[in-house]
Amino acid sequence: MEKGKTNNPGGRPRGVPNKSTAVMRTWVERLINKNKKTLEADLMKLKPFERWKVVEGLMQYTLPKMSNVDAKIDLGRLSDSDLDNVVNELLEKIEKNEN
Repeated sequence: MEKGKTNNPGGRPRGVPNKSTAVMRTWVERLINKNKKTLEADLMKLKPFERWKVVEGLMQYTLPKMSNVDAKIDLGRLSDSDLDNVVNELLEKIEKNEN
């Protein structure tokens, strides 16, 4: 059978988490949101490395995972002006996302 194909046409669409995963993520997110002050106080008692390991572990339940984007651009075909425009546009987008 081809990867990603099943004999159940009414099955769960690709990319949609199963129900138990969605329920668990919602529960963890609510737990974190309802106990922010206590969690922050507890985190501050940890050493910095331990603190960030905990934060990193919790982030997977609240933030979507980033995916790599592979862009292949033949930079040799662009003029210096075109390259400047591309770089400036990218920098503007990065700056917007940071604010």
